[in-house]
Amino acid sequence: KSCLTPHEIASGVPSKLPVFLASVFVRFPLLDKIPFNATSKEEEEAYRRLSIVLGKAEIFAGAASSSPMEDPTPLLTGGEDYQALATISVEQLLLRWVNVQLSLSQEKAGPSRVVENFGSDLQDGLALSTLLTVVAPEACPPKFSTDREERLDQIIAAGARCADFELLTVNAVVEGQADMIACFLAQLLMLRPNLAARSDSLLAMHLQLLEQVCGDGLGILALKSRGATQA
Repeated sequence: KSCLTPHEIASGVPSKLPVFLASVFVRFPLLDKIPFNATSKEEEEAYRRLSIVLGKAEIFAGAASSSPMEDPTPLLTGGEDYQALATISVEQLLLRWVNVQLSLSQEKAGPSRVVENFGSDLQDGLALSTLLTVVAPEACPPKFSTDREERLDQIIAAGARCADFELLTVNAVVEGQADMIACFLAQLLMLRPNLAARSDSLLAMHLQLLEQVCGDGLGILALKSRGATQA
């Protein structure tokens, strides 16, 4: 995930560099391995300290630290099954995704309008700023401006962090260029889907079971390793 831009590296923006470094550390800690001749007590203490450090780094990095398994269930409506997603138009799929993300913001900030097109409904930048705040909070300013021109500049800057190609421009938003805005949203959907399994979903139950099985398996392997070392 693009946490930094070139000018922020050069100027040392304090609000972005720590998040970037924390996300890199979580993925590639590059720490020394536990010595082969360490006692079981030393191993336990090393694992405990490592868990604490990685846990703090994950909290600091936030959404930039991981990519959870995605669940398309929220995109379904009216009793549809997953096959329906393969039959609807790309435009309709994008609109569904945008409104699902906006609904996540609604839960905290109250009702907001439904986006029905990629032109006039997005021209003021309000929906786009809300969308970016939901799917890429680490790339956004603490709060988007209430001034339309300044808000649009902030949207373009945040959008540049989240896409492989800088397609979105202030003119494209102001003029309601639906094709360019749709292309940007398609990139955003691919790179920042934000469709993690809901806690009450069947997928979440399976993931919890897999996590428990993996945890139990790693525990058994650790015990066997310690026994072999002591022998």
